[in-house]
Amino acid sequence: MNPATAHVQSKRPKPASKHRLATYWFLPRKTWLRRALFQIHLWSGLAVGVIATVVGISGSAIVYKDALDRVVTPSLFRVEPKPRQSVDALLTAVSATHPGWSMSYVAIGQKSDDTAGPWVVYLAPPRGQVAPLTLGYFDPATGTELGTLGEASGIMNWMAELHFRLLGGATGTLVNGIGAALLFVLCVTGFFIWWPGHGRIRNSLTIHTRVRWLRLNWDLHNVLGFWSIIPLAIEAITGAYYCFFVPMAAALVVLFGGSLHRWQEMSTPPHSVVMNGSGRAAYEPLVRESLRRHPDCVLRGLALPVAPDDPFTVQLDPPHAEDRGDYAQVVFDRYTGQVLSDVDSRHESLAIRLVLFIRPLHFGTFAGHWSRIAWIVVGLMPGVLFFTGFLMWWRRVPGRLLRSNAA
Repeated sequence: MNPATAHVQSKRPKPASKHRLATYWFLPRKTWLRRALFQIHLWSGLAVGVIATVVGISGSAIVYKDALDRVVTPSLFRVEPKPRQSVDALLTAVSATHPGWSMSYVAIGQKSDDTAGPWVVYLAPPRGQVAPLTLGYFDPATGTELGTLGEASGIMNWMAELHFRLLGGATGTLVNGIGAALLFVLCVTGFFIWWPGHGRIRNSLTIHTRVRWLRLNWDLHNVLGFWSIIPLAIEAITGAYYCFFVPMAAALVVLFGGSLHRWQEMSTPPHSVVMNGSGRAAYEPLVRESLRRHPDCVLRGLALPVAPDDPFTVQLDPPHAEDRGDYAQVVFDRYTGQVLSDVDSRHESLAIRLVLFIRPLHFGTFAGHWSRIAWIVVGLMPGVLFFTGFLMWWRRVPGRLLRSNAA
């Protein structure tokens, strides 16, 4: 090689991309990337801060919803310690108590010590009558109604409705899903904004107490934001999953390498063959057949047919269902009692089980009480981060403008 040429090549500047990465690694505040991400973070936070705060606080409140329901409305959970009636006898008692009302679902109550709890029947008013969906609480041993609640009435049901749909039905679900997506954007941009540069990490993870309140506020936002990035990102992704369930579930199954066709089979139960003039099959034998097929499971719910071609579905919980998101489900023809499908998620592919694990991941049931308590704290973080972030923004923008006008 010509020495002169070699000298010229050695003087050539390094590629700009490598130079920018090095600058961000050591001096991130001097890069345009951090400034751009800061603007995205700022406006995303202002847009979603109030919603994320409300959803986070209400989510923390319902982590122990089942236990708190028993504390807030104990009269609805006082059942006789006797064997339950047959499903058919219980539904007959419900029809007699609410003539003309249709039943769509029965949630099987069960306490933590495996003793019986109330059966909660979802009741819709007769056609032409305007009334909200009602939850009827029935003693499974006697068929006696213990009380009723509206779907969003009662403090805990109201909190759940606020968390899932912002009290706004389908529109609230859509807004909630957009808010979850923006919360995920906040988590990603927040990490890059937090990065203090090589050699400054320890100082950036310290809350300095003997400082002015502005610096203390900054430290709180910085440190709490860093430690809550991962759990908040998990909550954001899983929250968006529930708001946009159909497309996101299908996309995740494919992303994890699973069979989309199998997922659709599991998500869409087969229909009954309509038989005009025929009555429905007795439900109790079908429930017992389901328990025979899955002897290690317990009853979780019954999806009752409403339309003529709807099936009768028995839902069961395997051991550790809350921790792993597993379930079993047997679907029957409502007229003949023939088994149309039998699903046990424990025998499905890893991709499908990963998607089902989103449920315990979102509700914090994946590690017992430890994860529940952690998720209660995580639910409070959006409010703390929004408050501290809003103070910083107010001080720098509206506050500066007001001070300038006053001067």
